[in-house]
Amino acid sequence: MKHWRISHWPIRYKFVSLLLASMIVPALGLGSLVGWAVDRIVERQVNENTLQLIGQVNQTLEFYANNMQNVTYLIAFNPQVRSFLNRAASPDDYEMRQFLQGITTLYPEIAGILVVNEYGDYISNEMYTRSSEPLTEETWYREAVKNKGIFTMIGHPVGRHVISHAHYTSEEVVSAVRAIVDPETQKVRGVVLIDLKLRVIAETVKNIHLGKWGYLMVVDEKGKSIYTPSRSVLTAVPLHRIKGDSGTFSQNIHGQHVQFIYQRSPFTHWTTIGVFPSDESALEV
Repeated sequence: MKHWRISHWPIRYKFVSLLLASMIVPALGLGSLVGWAVDRIVERQVNENTLQLIGQVNQTLEFYANNMQNVTYLIAFNPQVRSFLNRAASPDDYEMRQFLQGITTLYPEIAGILVVNEYGDYISNEMYTRSSEPLTEETWYREAVKNKGIFTMIGHPVGRHVISHAHYTSEEVVSAVRAIVDPETQKVRGVVLIDLKLRVIAETVKNIHLGKWGYLMVVDEKGKSIYTPSRSVLTAVPLHRIKGDSGTFSQNIHGQHVQFIYQRSPFTHWTTIGVFPSDESALEV
């Protein structure tokens, strides 16, 4: 049987074969390089688009948080509240309650306001306590005192002895506190506690869709959930993977390759995280 070898081919066949090889091999290499480059461009576009959406969500959340901060200053500057903080007015003062009620009417996203002075007396439009323990011993009060007048978002109010007439559960509100500090002595005269309805956060976040299955979630600086949709695939946030103010990482969850894109708010110290399968198309984001 006669075996065909390249060395036995006519010169014209060798030339044609060499010409074809010199065209096909670079074309294959170029095609692979183009495919790799396109994948990187698509991935970058997905990340940029998602970060823009996350940035918009953070701006909205900061808007609500800023309103709450402004309310704490409005309350602190009220003459009757200042008298209450100095124990110069009764905690049952009707006008003060009406003042707080007017604020919640102006800001319907606020579920309730509680003002506590350094002696443990309190006044509120919607909230009260059934505990005999002074409110000055509550964790949220001590947190506000520690931060010396700096507005602080403290997340869901777990374990506190404050109840709302509106019957909000701890999962239906997030709380913020700010200590009222005497500008002359720097002594804490009391604390303002405000509950924000989780509904406004949920409405902001759940309206953002990342492809068919992606979603956004919000966690506090300790990785505890502020808002997580019911369809979330996460049982816990991999907080050790979140480094810096923004970034991206991927992780296998239940056999599925999932991508995470996050951005931290410098005002609320919350982190908004985009979660979606890595094979989702950028055109769907």
